[in-house]
This record gives sequence, C-alpha cells and structure tokens, in this order.
Amino acid sequence: MQQKYINSILFLVFFVTSIVTYIIFDNITQSKIDSLKHYNFLNTAKKMQEQTKILIDEKRNATLAIALSLAEDSLFKKALLNNDSSQINLHNFSMKLRKYSDFKNVWFHLITKDGISFSRSWIQKRGDSLIKARLDVAKMIKKPKIMSTISVGKFDMTFKSMVPIFDNSKFIGIFEVITHFNSIAVKLNKKGINPVILVDKKYKKQLTHPFTKIFINDYYVANLNAGKQQLNIIKNKKIEHFLNYKSQYHIEEPSQQLITIFNLPDINGNPMSYCILFKPLSSIDMSKVSQTQTAMVFYMLLFILVIGLILYFMANKKYNKQLQKQQQRNKLILDAQPYIMVLTDGEHIVDSNPAFLNFFNKYNNIEEFVQEHDCICDFFEKYDSDDYIQEKNIQNKNWIDYILNNSDKNIKVVMKKDNTLHHFLVKTAETKSKEESRFIVVVFVDITKEIDTIQDLREKEKLLAQQSKMASMGEMLENIAHQWRQPLSVISTASSGIVMQKEFGTISEEQEIKMLNTITNSAQHLSRTIDDFRNFFKTHKEKTIFSVKDIYKKTVSLLESKFKNREIEVVENIKDVEIYGLDSELIQAIMNILNNARDILETKEKHQRRLIFIDIYPHNKNIIIKIKDNGGGIPNDIINKVFEPYFTTKHKSQGTGIGLYMSEEMISKHMKGNLTVENEEFEYEGESYKGACFTIILPITKEKK
Repeated sequence: MQQKYINSILFLVFFVTSIVTYIIFDNITQSKIDSLKHYNFLNTAKKMQEQTKILIDEKRNATLAIALSLAEDSLFKKALLNNDSSQINLHNFSMKLRKYSDFKNVWFHLITKDGISFSRSWIQKRGDSLIKARLDVAKMIKKPKIMSTISVGKFDMTFKSMVPIFDNSKFIGIFEVITHFNSIAVKLNKKGINPVILVDKKYKKQLTHPFTKIFINDYYVANLNAGKQQLNIIKNKKIEHFLNYKSQYHIEEPSQQLITIFNLPDINGNPMSYCILFKPLSSIDMSKVSQTQTAMVFYMLLFILVIGLILYFMANKKYNKQLQKQQQRNKLILDAQPYIMVLTDGEHIVDSNPAFLNFFNKYNNIEEFVQEHDCICDFFEKYDSDDYIQEKNIQNKNWIDYILNNSDKNIKVVMKKDNTLHHFLVKTAETKSKEESRFIVVVFVDITKEIDTIQDLREKEKLLAQQSKMASMGEMLENIAHQWRQPLSVISTASSGIVMQKEFGTISEEQEIKMLNTITNSAQHLSRTIDDFRNFFKTHKEKTIFSVKDIYKKTVSLLESKFKNREIEVVENIKDVEIYGLDSELIQAIMNILNNARDILETKEKHQRRLIFIDIYPHNKNIIIKIKDNGGGIPNDIINKVFEPYFTTKHKSQGTGIGLYMSEEMISKHMKGNLTVENEEFEYEGESYKGACFTIILPITKEKK
C-alpha cells in the first residue's frame, strides 16, 4: 500500500513538473521567437531605410557630378557671352545621357546672370525670369556658389544641382541639372523593396504639371512604378496612419508585408517627402526563428526526460524493494528511443539503450562493453572537419564537458560499424543532486543518410563540371581546326610550290628563302595556337592574382576564327582590373556565354548584322563584366530556367544544358560572385536591337582572405 502511494506521489510530481516545464519552456520559446522576429524585422527596416538613403545620396552626388563636369563646357560660356542660345542644344545632351548611361530622364537648364532662362532641354520655352518664381535662383545670383538640393517644382520632386559659370572670375550664368526619383524606385524594386514615394500635400498647388499624374488624398506619388497593392493599402489605411508610426516598422498582417518609412525633409528641415517602403515577409530570412523553436522543443523534451530519470533514481535510493522496478522503468524510457543513448557520470558509462548494443553488436550487454572500454570515445574515428570530435580530450577538457559547454553548436562524431562509417549528431544534458553523483545523458542521432546525401550532391556537382569541361573541349577542338586550317593551307601551298619550281628549275634563291620564311611563320603561328588552347585545359584550382582584361583577351582569341567565319562583330569597352581568384574558371564561364551568343546569332539572316558587346569596368568594390548580343533575347517563359542543370533550347546533338549552370556555379560558389541575365532593348549606330545581357559581378580582391 505504501509502495503504491509513493508511486502515485512520484507520478503526480513528474506530471506536475512536466506541465510546469512545458508552460515555462513555451513562454521562454515564445519570448525568444518574438525577440528574434523583432530583431529580424528591425534590422530589415533599418537596412531598407539605409539602402534608400544610399540610393538618394548616390543620385544626388551623380547629379552634382554631371553638373560640375558640363558647367565647364566652353560652348555654354561662349553662348552666354554672345547671348546666342542657338549655339547649344541641351536636348541633345539629355538624349546622349539617356542612350549611353543609366540616366534616362535628365533635364538641363542654362540661366543668365540676371536670372533669365537661356535654354532648357525639356521644352523650347526661354527668356522668362526665374528670380521671383525660384528662391534658389535668386540666392545663387546674389551669392554664386555650387548648390545641390532636393525640391518640388511644377513637374515633379527632383534632384537639382546648380553650378555658377564664370568667365575670368566674372559671374556670367548658371548651369542646372535636374534628375528624378523614378530610377531610385526601380533600383529599390531590384533589391526586393516596393516603394511608394509621396510628396507632402502642401505642394499640390505647386505641382501644376505632375509627371506621374498620381495623387492619394492630395499627396503626390513621385514614382511611376508604385505597385497597385501598395497604393491600395495606403488608400485604405489613410496616409496619416503611416505618418503617425511610432516604431521603426509595422507589420501589415492581411498582405503579410513589412512597412517602414524614410522621411525626406526640405532644406529647412520641414516635411517634404515620405518614402513608404514595403517588403514581403516571405522574403525575410526567418531560419533562426525555426531553429530556435526546434531547439527549445528538443531541450524541453530532454529536460522532462532527465527530470523523470532523476525522480526514478531518487525513489530507488529510498526504497530498495522498488530498485528493480525503477531500473526497468528507466530501461523502458531508454529502449523506446530510436537513437543511441548513454548514461554516464562524465568518465564511465552507467547504462545504455538497445540501440547502443545494436550498433556495438560485438557485445551482448553493457557490462561486456565496460570491461573493455570505459568510454564510447574509444570508437571515435578521425574526420577532417572542425565540427567533429575525434579525441577524448578537447581544449584540455573531457569531450562530454566540451559538448556541455558548447550546447549551441552542432557537434558530430564518426564511428565505424561493419567497416562502414556512421555519422552522429551528439547532444547532452546534465543534472546534479546533493544525494547523487553527476548524471549525464548523451544522445547520438544517426545522420549518416543526410551526410551521404550531401556528399552525393557534391559528387554530382563534380560530374556536371566534368561534363561542362568535355563540352567545352569539343568546342575547343573545333576551334583548333578553324585556327589551323589557314596556316596549314599556306604551308602546303608553299612547300608544293618549292618542289614544283625545283623540278622545273624556275625557282630563284630569293624566292626559295621567301617561301621557306612563309612556312616558318605559319609553323610558329600553329605553335602559339597550341599554347593558347593548352592554357584553357589546365586543371589546377590554385587561386592567383590575374588581369581580367588578359583573361578576356585569351578567351576571345580562342573563338576569334569562328566569329570571323560567321561575320560576328565584337564591340569592346574594356578597363583593366586585377583580382584574386580562379582564372581558368572565369575563362570557361566567359567562353560558355560567348558560345551561347554565337549560336543564337548564327540563326539570324545573313543580311542582318550580328553583334556582341563586351563591357568590363570596376564599380564600387566589384568588377562588372557585361556580355550582350542582338540575337533577339531569351523568351520570358524560360529566362528564369537558363541556369538550371540540363536545361537547353538547342537540339540534344548541339547542347547539353550544363554550360550556363556550371558558369553560375563557378562564379557564385568558387569566386564568390554573381551571374545574372536579362533581356535588354538598346540602340547602336542608329539602329534598335534587342538581346540577352549576361552580367558577371566579381569582388575586387587582390589577396587571399
């Protein structure tokens, strides 16, 4: 009766403890998740605001740079001094920028020293006084100096840069450059941010000719690409709802979007514009939240298990008659686990579950194992990874203590069974009591299948790389045939000519020497060709510092004969930069892209012009390589699939579908860069074209990190 009573009490304690543990862990877990979500959302909002500020500063600085460079143009000075606006055409300046740069809608304005409009690029109107209408012009005339502002005019909210023009220190006029906010909104879109740029309602009367013609409750929408969903959210919530935000971000639950606001004041610090920035919650990385939730569930279950074991051993110590039954319960708990579980005091094994003996099947019971081994660590195999334990002591600590002190890490071990290596994820939990010695649960979760899957994926990647190389080798052999055909023909013709003229005795010594020199020069050309192609097939993966321009030239030299035979023109705009990386893989990536461009251009009619444009230039801390053709572009329904393995639009006899896949793999994984493609419409020498534009972005690094 007393035994039954004690058992009931212990069960009740375990049940209550489990419930309390669940409640505590659930509260802690929810608190951690809420904290992590808030941290992620806050960082995302700050990053969105920072990206917006950077783009605005860049556009403002770029506008000023254009104004500074063009203000020095002698034509402007001459036109102002002669009071003859026919000498200049600001509209042409604007069109050239639109054609050759990212500035698609730049306005230029030339103003006299008296504040009279001298010439505009966007309209023919001139001769009107600006002093009363524009305070900035009056301020400039009074004290000529460089000015860069963001302001709202009749047409739009714009960036304005004004530069005074002097002739021998004499102020003669003002050159003004005006750019718009629409390009900033486009760039934010590419970063996954959907902006709605609003101009304060106090400017509505001033906007007599609004560029976008879009208003929400008297607030002018300054970007043409404002999304319908975002505009509807603002209309339904009312603009004041967003302007009254007290926190740095807000979660719009119905549309599942994060919203933050970047305020843009005027020169006096008063509200001028509000950039309401939207970002889908699905695009925000929440992996840490999921990992934390999984880990907390694991620790809760482990803690409840340990509490149960502790209560079990406490009952055994007080009641010897119940010792055997308690041990059986302990075994039931252990036996129910599919993973290897070991109970230890930190030095010696106390008990284990059947999964342990199933793995170490040489032993019939734990006692036999302990007779030969005090520690399961005797079976840890060597493995080349920092995540794996390979010895009993690590950093002057017992391996179990090391795991206990690094519970946030995924620590693994490798053990062998039947000559097969098995990978295990190791987790531990420890408890102590005044009446008992140290008690530790060690769980070994078999993750061999997961590791094998990862290794299989790596092997498949190597196979894809080899297939890509073999495909390129076929291209190279064909190129060698093209490169050698003409020199071999010259050698054959020269040698036959010498033999024939020798037989008839008609060859002079001077002719013979000349023809032999021709044979020698052709043979040297063949030798140089062999050297060029041999460099392409080098297999070492050693990173070096190399010139991107040299690598590009080597690549084009391998394809030069095919381009000439197919009447393909290559238009180059190249700046040289040295980087640290794998030159052979960059060659292969560029060659794959050029071969694709060549293949598509071959389908054009013979009377149609075949063009490939190469642009190589540094930007910020990156080197940009753009390869563009006029082949008509990639269909929109497949453009997102071109980097997938084995995807090809060619016949099976012509393409493997792995060239672009391996190019993207080599650029992103091996060189820490980025490879993208988009269709582009452009003009060249007065003709309009459309084609695919591949962009390679590589970090400019000259030493190994």
